[in-house]
Amino acid sequence: MAICGSFDMKLVTPALQIVSSDNKGSKSKQLTTRTRKGTFFLKKRDGSLEIVDIPFFSAESIRGMVRRATAKEVMRRIIENSNGKKFSPKTVHMFIDGGLTSLSKGLTFDLWSEWREKFPFAYIFGVGLALPGKLVIQDALPIIDKEYVHLSECNDECIAKVKQIRRTTISGTKDDILNRESYIYDFISLEDVKKWEDEATQVAQERTEATKKNIEEKESKLSSQSWQEIEYVAPGSEFRSEITVSDNDLTNAEIGGIVVVFSKLAEIRRIGANQRKNWGLFNFNGKLTAEINGEKLTATAVRKVSNAFLNDDEQFGVDIAKFADFVDEFWSAIDKLTVDDVEQFRELMEKEDKK
Repeated sequence: MAICGSFDMKLVTPALQIVSSDNKGSKSKQLTTRTRKGTFFLKKRDGSLEIVDIPFFSAESIRGMVRRATAKEVMRRIIENSNGKKFSPKTVHMFIDGGLTSLSKGLTFDLWSEWREKFPFAYIFGVGLALPGKLVIQDALPIIDKEYVHLSECNDECIAKVKQIRRTTISGTKDDILNRESYIYDFISLEDVKKWEDEATQVAQERTEATKKNIEEKESKLSSQSWQEIEYVAPGSEFRSEITVSDNDLTNAEIGGIVVVFSKLAEIRRIGANQRKNWGLFNFNGKLTAEINGEKLTATAVRKVSNAFLNDDEQFGVDIAKFADFVDEFWSAIDKLTVDDVEQFRELMEKEDKK
C-alpha cells in the first residue's frame, strides 16, 4: 500500500515566516525582521554552482497548522459525544502539538495495538517522542520554471528569478502618545505631552552622545520613533510541498485520516506572520494518490482567490469521493471516543514513563 501527494501554494499577498529580529546597533533605531531562508546550491547549465539563500516555508509550520485545524474538528466531535464535557489542558496540549507533561517511553505493544484502532488521530500526527506520527509533510520550496529550485539546472535568467522571490520593505512605527491624532489626547493634556516629548528628545540625544563616547548605557534607550526593515516573500511566488507516510502499514482509518488532513490543508488560507495586515494569503492546488489492493485512488483540492480583500474564495473544491469509505472509518473511530477515553490514553502514555 502506498499513499503520497503534493500541493502548490501561490502567494496572493506578501508572506513572512519570521526566523529572527535584531537591531542593527546601538546607534540605529532600525529593527530588521528576517524571513526563514535556506541555502541552496543551484547548478547552472554550464556546470557551475551558485550559492543562493532562498525563502521557504518549513514543514513544521505547515504540519502544525494542519494538525491544529484537524484537532479542532476531532475535539469538537468527541466533546459532542461526551455531553459537552471538556478536555483537560494537558490533553488539549497533546492534541494541538503532540506534547506530554513527561517524556513517555510509550505504550506496551498490546496497548499500542488497542489504541491504534480507537484513536487514529494520534497515530497519524504522533504524540511525544514515543509515538512518532506516520504523516510526513516536506518543506514548501519555491518553484522556478515548474521545478524545485534545488533540482533545477538554472541559467542566469533562472537565478535572477530565484533571487526576486525575496524582497524587503521599510515601515515606521511611532508611539501612540507622540501621535497628534491619537485617541490618547482625550485623556491627557497636550501641554504635558509636549513637555514630555521635549524631555524624551533631550534624553535620547544625551544617550546618543554617550554611545559615541563609548560610555556604557545601563538603562534602555527612550525612542519616540523606530524604523523596521522587513524581509518578505513576494506575491506571485509559488511553493510546493510533498505529503508521504513514514511507513505503508496503514489501517483503513489511518488512510481516511490522512485524506481528512489533505482536505484540511485546502481550508487553510494564510501562512506566516502579519496576517492581521492581510499578509500570507495563498491559493492552493493539491493532489493525493494511493494504490490500494491494485486500485489507484485520487483526491484533489483547489482553493483560489484573486482579491486579497475578499473573505470569500472565488473557487473552492475538494474531491475525496474515492476515499469516502476510508474517511467514514476514520470519523467512525473518532465518534466512538469520549473525553474520558482520550484522557485515559494520555495518562497511559505518561504512566509508562514512571515505571
